[in-house]
Amino acid sequence: MKKKLKNVVRQELRKTDHMLEEDAEQISDLWTLPYKQRWRLYRLWLSKYRSDIRTTILEYENEYQAIVNRIEELRNIEDQTVLKEASVIGMTTTCAARYRRVLQDIRPRIVVVEEAAEVLESHIITTLTPACQHLILIGDHQQLRPSATVYELARNFNLEVSLFERLIRMDVPYIRLDYQHRMRPEIARLLTPHIYDRLENHASVKLYENIKGVMTNVFFVEHKHLEESIHEGRSHQNMHEATFIKALCYYLLCQGYQPSQITVLTTYTGQLFCLKKIMPKSTFEGVNLCVVDRYQGEENDIVILSLVRSNQEGKTGFLKIPNRVCVALSRAKKALFCIGNMSMLSAVPLWSKIAGVLSYHGHLGEALTLRCENHPATVIAAAKAKDFLKAPLGGCMLPCDFRLPCGHVCTRLCHPSDAEHKEFKCAKPCAKTLCEDSHQCPKKCWQECGDCQAPVAKTIPKCGHEQEVPCSVDPKNFLCRVPCDKTLACGHMCVRACGETCTRNCPQKVTVDLDCGHQRAMLCHVKQDADRKGEKIRCWKKCGAELDCGHTCAGTCHDCAAGAAHLPCRSPCGARLVCSHPCRGRCGTLCVPCQQPCGSLCYHAKCQRLCFEACLPCTVPCGWRCKHYSCSRLCHEPCDRPPCGAPCHKKLKCGHGCVGMCGEPCPRKCRVCHAEEVQELFFGSEADPEARFVQLADCGHMFEVSGFDAWMAAPEADGAVRPKSCPKCSAPIRRSVRYNNIVKRVHADVEVAKGKAAAMWTESVQRAVKEREEKGIQSPEIPPLLSELSGSDFDVRKAMFIYRQIELLSKLAEMKHNAKLILPSLRHLQIKQAVDLCSKKIVTPESKGGSMSKHEREAERLLYLAEALALSEIYKKYRSSLKFPFLLQHPTLQGIIIKLENSELALNDQEVQNIQKSLDDVAKEIKPSTRWKMVEESNGLVLDCDFLKLNNWRKCIVGHTYYRPGADIDTNHDWCPECSVSVPE
Repeated sequence: MKKKLKNVVRQELRKTDHMLEEDAEQISDLWTLPYKQRWRLYRLWLSKYRSDIRTTILEYENEYQAIVNRIEELRNIEDQTVLKEASVIGMTTTCAARYRRVLQDIRPRIVVVEEAAEVLESHIITTLTPACQHLILIGDHQQLRPSATVYELARNFNLEVSLFERLIRMDVPYIRLDYQHRMRPEIARLLTPHIYDRLENHASVKLYENIKGVMTNVFFVEHKHLEESIHEGRSHQNMHEATFIKALCYYLLCQGYQPSQITVLTTYTGQLFCLKKIMPKSTFEGVNLCVVDRYQGEENDIVILSLVRSNQEGKTGFLKIPNRVCVALSRAKKALFCIGNMSMLSAVPLWSKIAGVLSYHGHLGEALTLRCENHPATVIAAAKAKDFLKAPLGGCMLPCDFRLPCGHVCTRLCHPSDAEHKEFKCAKPCAKTLCEDSHQCPKKCWQECGDCQAPVAKTIPKCGHEQEVPCSVDPKNFLCRVPCDKTLACGHMCVRACGETCTRNCPQKVTVDLDCGHQRAMLCHVKQDADRKGEKIRCWKKCGAELDCGHTCAGTCHDCAAGAAHLPCRSPCGARLVCSHPCRGRCGTLCVPCQQPCGSLCYHAKCQRLCFEACLPCTVPCGWRCKHYSCSRLCHEPCDRPPCGAPCHKKLKCGHGCVGMCGEPCPRKCRVCHAEEVQELFFGSEADPEARFVQLADCGHMFEVSGFDAWMAAPEADGAVRPKSCPKCSAPIRRSVRYNNIVKRVHADVEVAKGKAAAMWTESVQRAVKEREEKGIQSPEIPPLLSELSGSDFDVRKAMFIYRQIELLSKLAEMKHNAKLILPSLRHLQIKQAVDLCSKKIVTPESKGGSMSKHEREAERLLYLAEALALSEIYKKYRSSLKFPFLLQHPTLQGIIIKLENSELALNDQEVQNIQKSLDDVAKEIKPSTRWKMVEESNGLVLDCDFLKLNNWRKCIVGHTYYRPGADIDTNHDWCPECSVSVPE
């Protein structure tokens, strides 16, 4: 039903049609509208509400936009004011477009554009103002062009042509800078005259030192290994080049070059990802990996270039574009190492010319020649990554053989880095002699020797003992480690060493005979302290006595005064309440009406009320029927048919016959498939081949019908009112088709008991309040709550909330009553006003249905404030009686009073414990002779709640359900208060 209703609501909420406003104005009574029209009216209201919200939002948006525009205007004015004071303004073209209005107002006369060949023409034009008198463009149109977002526009409409390049093509006069200050001459000649007509080398580039570990500073490694297409052919990678570059990069790092001096360039993003994957950060952190297009304008000492393309079709891709080739070959300062398929690239005219230059100078080949810096005669031809293994540390395979300052020889293979071996740590044993006794240092050669620690037999002057003492230690300064032979005052031997001060607290364990007859093992010094102070040693043995409630005492022998007075039981109560649920309270406290969900259920539904409330009867027609009998009554009424005695003829899923009875749910067990379980003896006739079984719906246990019929029909021996339960697991039987009448009869008896118990509980609360009023403890807020509590329909939540209100009001009333007796008039008036205000807040309509925790915390604050004031008055009188009455106010009490007088204070559990402990400590200190406690724990609402327990309810032979107090259980006779029939136990 709920699911269907949810679907209907969802469908109606999805609809957009609504009622017209004219039709809505004519409606006088909503309850007369059809169901569909109500939804259409609702959607009209919703539409109007949304329209109002949109209007409000639009107003706020306009308001917000006006403020934003104003802020932007003010910021522009601020920027303009600052920029007008500047002689030179530097900004990107994007920033120039953003501050276009500001630039229009500043009117710069000279505009300089750096890297003008890489900037879109529109970006430069939009930054110019009418006041511009001189435009200076600096750039290189033979390097990368501007990057346009739309490729088609760039190609078809020349958007990639910069203003710089366009002006040069139109023969506008320009000046070329002929001197380059970056590349060594061997690198620069790769660009002229193939790319640049004329390029001169500055004198500074001729002073670069040669790169260590290689024969040449420029080399092109040629190979024939094919590329791989990735990202659906949009990019490429070449694993041979990637592994070679990784090995070469590591080799250069071994020469002593910093990672920041090396850049690896590649022409494809796929190759870049491949390099990042195989070059771990732990080794190559700081090495710059980048694609050519992102490296324009950058430079580095050593550049390694991966060209990637190598295929049978001869496709060179980006490598045929002169601008990219120019950028790729012009980034290196001191060394350039390229790897690629030059045979394929030579089909491109530009690369053919470059190959000719490389080949002429001997810089083109299949292997890069490596040279050991320490052994120049040793060379290695590196054509693939594995060839670099011949120089594992960057040198060669010869041993280093460098003589270290310690006299040992370096054990590593040839390594060009750390040539002076300042960072090398010799791991051989140290050969130094540490002392006159020729003791050798036991450490490694690279470690600091320190003082000689070799053990030497020496005599300690203070005690005369001979000890193994470190060679460098004077025996006068050594603590003797021989066990001390002195006897302590208690008679035990000292447990410390000879050179240490004897212990004051003896750590030996001793066994003490206590007054209670038990023995206790404890430390010797603890026993001595107790004897010296005259204190009795406490016995910590578990009491273990059985209390009147049946639980075991959890206290110790000391806590319980050797069994004379046990601690209150803290175990869970567990007593069965009228509803059969166990009490969830603590043992020794009052049982309260059960607030768990009701366990009553039938085959149609489950009771939705709380357990202690009266169940609503199920009015669905009873479904118990078979081909022999049929019940014609409602579900909650006693059935008007007998249990069917015919066997069930249905087949189970396994194909065997059902072992149940006609008209009842078939048991899930089969006589053949589950023979051992079905024939397990319980009543005695289970092994009979013709035996029939009934399965309980509540717990699933199966029983033989005839034996279980007798079990269910047997009355309770003591006339107790309790649900029938499973003889195997004691689970209450709440659903059973065959035993419907028995279950319903017991349920009716329990309902009667619950109703009477609810009335008795209400009377008990009223009686407890009356007893308090007779003692002078009254609250005007309690009588209305009692009237509300004694309503006709018992609501557990409401009743328990009212009970908490009454209990708290009673506590406040007792506090006010005792404050009048203990505190002076002014302090009493302060507490009285606060209590009256708190009491009124407790019964306000706002507090109903809410939490009482806030009011309980407020009551605790007032309680501790009143007790602190009482102790303060007692302390003041005590100090006044002294000859020199200084410090009339106790500092701890004053701090507590000042804190608690704050009415906004909300105490937490830890603060409550701290305040309570502080008050108890002060009371122990001043030992008050008069009363200071405002509320006695034993003087709360005393309720007799034995009637809430199931075992105290009986049913007489006439059929009356009545309560028998627990005190009468041990008597020999029981009698019904309604018919006075005496029922012997």
